[in-house]
Amino acid sequence: MNGSITVEYVPLHPDLAKALKELYDDRIPAPTDPVLVNRYNKPWRSWRTAFENARERVGISDFHFQDLRHCYGSWLAKNGTDIKARMDLMRHKTPSMTMRYSHLSVEYKRSAVAKLPSFSGLGIESHQSSQQSEEEKVVAFTK
Repeated sequence: MNGSITVEYVPLHPDLAKALKELYDDRIPAPTDPVLVNRYNKPWRSWRTAFENARERVGISDFHFQDLRHCYGSWLAKNGTDIKARMDLMRHKTPSMTMRYSHLSVEYKRSAVAKLPSFSGLGIESHQSSQQSEEEKVVAFTK
């Protein structure tokens, strides 16, 4: 035997299929059931305790509940959600507050710049050459 596993499909007996379906239907929560429950299927008494216990169980340190808002805002921005929609979804009154929660990675910024149109072939030539690497160049705009 070479260690491979062969899986064979065997149809379920109709009585077994019916019993499994009933079990499955019984597990579907009712509209009045709590959304967030503990491991004993009881409603949370404290979201802070639930969050801290979950964080400890998976071994994550230096992560706070507020960090979830930053992740949410950043993912909304990365997926092209406009500022007004982000403000509404995050319940912010000002765009500046929403922008505080939108952290874009260097890779995301690079991919955004890569989408800009190319200006090569337009007859525009640079008369300056620089010995600096691309990361070292600093551009400052003033009035």
